[in-house]
This record gives sequence, C-alpha cells and structure tokens, in this order.
Amino acid sequence: MISLICIATQASESLSDILIDSIIKRTFFIDEIICVKAHKSTTKKYNKNGIDVIELGISNEVGHHWGTKQPWPIKASEMSAGHQHPFALHCGLKASKNEKVLFSDSDVFFHTNTEAIYLKYLNDGFHFVGVAHHNQQRADGNFPTVINLLTEKKYLPDENYIKNWRTIIDTWLSCPLDDEDRKLIFPFRNKYPYGETLTLLDRDEKRKKILDTGSFLYLWCKEKNMNWLSFLTRDCKHYNSKNIDSSKSHERINPKNILFHLCGGSFDGYSLGKDFNEGRQKMWEENKTSMIEEYKKSERQYNASKDVFIY
Repeated sequence: MISLICIATQASESLSDILIDSIIKRTFFIDEIICVKAHKSTTKKYNKNGIDVIELGISNEVGHHWGTKQPWPIKASEMSAGHQHPFALHCGLKASKNEKVLFSDSDVFFHTNTEAIYLKYLNDGFHFVGVAHHNQQRADGNFPTVINLLTEKKYLPDENYIKNWRTIIDTWLSCPLDDEDRKLIFPFRNKYPYGETLTLLDRDEKRKKILDTGSFLYLWCKEKNMNWLSFLTRDCKHYNSKNIDSSKSHERINPKNILFHLCGGSFDGYSLGKDFNEGRQKMWEENKTSMIEEYKKSERQYNASKDVFIY
C-alpha cells in the first residue's frame, strides 16, 4: 500500500480537501494520507472510508537553515516557502507507515486511479514515477517532481547525501559551476537532501536553469543508476498518460487523463522572490473557484465512464 504525503498551507487547506476527496473516491492503493501543516501545532487523526488521514501539525518543529557561515535553528512556521515545503515533506516521510510513498502538492487532484498507473511502472523497474514540472527551465529536465511522485523509501537518499555536493553538481549537472555559483549552492549544505529554490546560469545556452528539490533527487537517481518515468503536461495544468518521458524504454498504456495541477501556468513563484508566500496566497484565492469547477467537471466525466486503470 501507499502513503501520500502533501503539505497544506493556510491558503491551500481548502484545495487539499479536493485532493483528499479524489483519493478516497478514485484510488485503490492509498491507505494513508499525511497532510502536513506548517501553520498548525496540533495533529489530528481520523479514518475516512478505510483511509487513515493524518493532519500533521509541525509549526513548532525545528529545522536548520544554512547561511554563509553556520546553520541556525528555525521553526517550521518561520521558514521561507522554499525551505518549509521540503522540510514538511521530510516530516511527513518520517511519520508515514508504508514503504511506498507518493509525494504530492495540495493543489492537485486525481482524474482516475493514477496511483495504480505509477505502481505499474514502479514494478516495471522504474524507481521514481510521477509528473514532470511544467516549468521547462529546470536543471533536471523532465525528471518527475514532488508535485506528484511515487517512490519507495529505500530509493531515497540518506541525510548525508549532500556532504559531497560540490563534486556531485560539478559531475552531473549540464551547467558548469564557477566560484560564484558555488557560493549560491552553499545553503544546500544541511542534513536534508532537499533545499530551497535558486537559479543557475546555463553557460552553453545562456539562460537560467532552476535547481531545487527535484534537481538533487535527479542527481541522486543518476549517480545510483536508477530509472525514472514521468508524464508531461502540454498546457501546464493537465497530465495525460500518453505523454511520457523516461530514462529507459517503457510499455505504453491506453491514454487517459491522470492529474490536474492548479498551480501550473497561473503562477510563477520563481519570479516573486521575497513576495513568494503573498503571491502564492493571492493565486490560490483567485483560482480556488477554477479548481472547484475543474473537479466538478472531472467528477461528471468519471461517474459517466468509470474509466479506471486495471492493474
């Protein structure tokens, strides 16, 4: 069985309810949902339709932020969005009961039993299966991201992975680093294998590439000769099983809509800098109605066809 781990901010809580509803109604292999809330200190547990739901409050949990000299402790509730998100996923990972984990954003919903499609490819020899990021200016290309990503705990890097970060990045990334770049990378030197978002300049193509959580997971995957498979989006919001990229050959399945992601295409968090949280909250408020309408349309289509993946 699978544990799904997502983070819900104060602004996105109502959207996570849509995600949870789609899981309960349309999936078969998810029996635990951990919704991490960095703005709350208490934890709530309940069971809904046979699925254990944990609203994990971590506002008082302390992580470490790295600066130019020494790390300093910081509460989850005080972290920047780029640090809070990966820290919350780690808290959820630690609390999860299953070996298989599905990381997810809260502003998504499943069109069908998407987790069964991921599981099929995981059992076909892929170690990381999910959706590619909608932003193509990324150092890790179409490697699946934590927007929606299924893997197993044994495939994840341990907390010491980043200790050789300079060698790792110089060896594997397509954009070579100079001393100034290395200064930018320094904040990643903490115990967590995920870090904040920043940009690097691709020296060959003369454009910026984004290096963040997924980039380090991609480097780990490549270093260990693991395989990945991802589903692509053509419009930044909708993912279909016919659009695939992968590290090795794969079997195709009948095309079907698998995932909707609200954030894609309507919000460029990378350009907002210090206003990231404010911009994200504004985006969610403006698009909440849009996601509800999308989900209602998806419900009508699902109820009419019951188009599920048989696995």
